[in-house]
Amino acid sequence: MGPSFPLNLAAMLAAFRGRIAVDLKHEPRPAKPRVATRADPRDHAHGDEIMDDHPIDLLRFYLAAGVIETMTKLNAGARAGYVADVEAVAKALADGATEISVAGLVQINHDDWMPIKETMKLSDAAAAARQVGRIIATEEFKALNNHSIQDIETWDDADEEIAQSIAGQILRNESVIGRGDDAQLLAGVTLAVLQRPDLYDAAGVLLNAALDDSYLRDPIWGELTPDHAFAPNAFAGAPSGRKPTTRKSGGKKSKRDGNKRSRS
Repeated sequence: MGPSFPLNLAAMLAAFRGRIAVDLKHEPRPAKPRVATRADPRDHAHGDEIMDDHPIDLLRFYLAAGVIETMTKLNAGARAGYVADVEAVAKALADGATEISVAGLVQINHDDWMPIKETMKLSDAAAAARQVGRIIATEEFKALNNHSIQDIETWDDADEEIAQSIAGQILRNESVIGRGDDAQLLAGVTLAVLQRPDLYDAAGVLLNAALDDSYLRDPIWGELTPDHAFAPNAFAGAPSGRKPTTRKSGGKKSKRDGNKRSRS
């Protein structure tokens, strides 16, 4: 989804945390969107003290900002704009927090667990997360044949142009089938809905139609297509050979093969 992904993620996490607060913790509905600023034991009430494996919600946005800063094939102006948007969203969702905290058991090895209970300044944690994002995007890994993730997949000016075009079509309620790959479609719809939240349902319909079409045409996951090595009906489940002819009441017997060709 490119650099619009953390903006999409922010909405999902804020909604998720709001439902947890209301439905599971029976707390009042939050006055405004917010995300988690701490990592706690998975289920303290039932004796599970292992710290939640997921990254702290708020730090995900700063990690993403670090990744966006490494997208050198995207023009500097666009990069700066996305980073500023991500930082603004992170600040809004922090709900005034100035610290993050971690608590619980952390596995050192299979029979060694270390209890942790620490707090640190949000500014320090955000800077560390940002640096981790840069490393993830640019570090060369043996598992990738000594390439970085940015070498293999990135977001460039062409991707951004297509995503912006898709956003425009969504705002005009136009079909986006075949207008881009899945990432570009998701990015374009995200950008459109950020401008017009009231189009959420209509944009979802247009996006689903485009993604369904993409799935059907996918060379790996899509529908089976005939190959010259197989009879055409091999993929249709139909029996091979001519369809048998039947005698019509009061009519003549059908002619034998070779005297008349079927049009079926």
